[in-house]
Amino acid sequence: MLQRLSVSKKLRISTQRIVLCCGCAGLSFLAIVAISLHQRRAAANIPAQRQVSAAPARNQLRLVASYGKLPLSFEANQGQTSAPVKFLARGRVPP
Repeated sequence: MLQRLSVSKKLRISTQRIVLCCGCAGLSFLAIVAISLHQRRAAANIPAQRQVSAAPARNQLRLVASYGKLPLSFEANQGQTSAPVKFLARGRVPP
């Protein structure tokens, strides 16, 4: 036995559904904005020594080429230091 809904009741139910959908969409939008702002603030609070700075484009090729020429070598730990250390890094120390 199906009940017939009056036009005003159908309109009210439709309006409630629309309001509910718009409310969910609005809350989702606010959550996305809040997360975005939080990530921007967190990124702005990174100390300067931990940030990666990009060199000017004209210096990029020179830097990449010279990176492989750094005086640095690795050797296996054979008792020079504590047991959990597997490798040591050796290089020239600037004066």
